[in-house]
Amino acid sequence: MTRLITTGQQQTPRFYNVSQAAGLLGVSPMTIYREIQLDRFPAVQIRGRYLIPAKAIDEMEAAAMTEQSVVSAADFAPEGVA
Repeated sequence: MTRLITTGQQQTPRFYNVSQAAGLLGVSPMTIYREIQLDRFPAVQIRGRYLIPAKAIDEMEAAAMTEQSVVSAADFAPEGVA
């Protein structure tokens, strides 16, 4: 079951799977997997499956827009998580 956040009339998921996150960001799923393995992309691991918090992607977008510059996904990944 997908958990959704209701904002006004729009519902957005709380988490994306790797393929969904990759599609949103225009990269391959393998790129996301590599960045997760290098602790440079925020993710939640449940057994062998990774979930990407929608909030992390939203915050990356907001930072890029606010700063009007390139932001690194690594800045949104917790330090020391393997």
